[in-house]
Amino acid sequence: NRPLIMVVAVFLGISFGIGGGLLTEAVDGTIRGTRDICNVMGAPPIAAIPKIQTAADIGQMKRHRIITITAVAISIAAVVAYVQLQRFGAA
Repeated sequence: NRPLIMVVAVFLGISFGIGGGLLTEAVDGTIRGTRDICNVMGAPPIAAIPKIQTAADIGQMKRHRIITITAVAISIAAVVAYVQLQRFGAA
């Protein structure tokens, strides 16, 4: 019965996560770009100020990407190790 409970829990977790994200986006009224301004005002903006990325911003994005890739790799390795231990039995 445990595998069924785990599958249901994972399914519900993913469903609630996606639903929460969609609800948050639907309720958020933030204007983020020229397309949002066109939708709200009904006319295009006169001008748009582009985002300028500094060296610090680029470095922060690279660090974030490396941390994310490392976390995913560790998670995958942990899942594979767990499955192998369950399949062949812990010694």
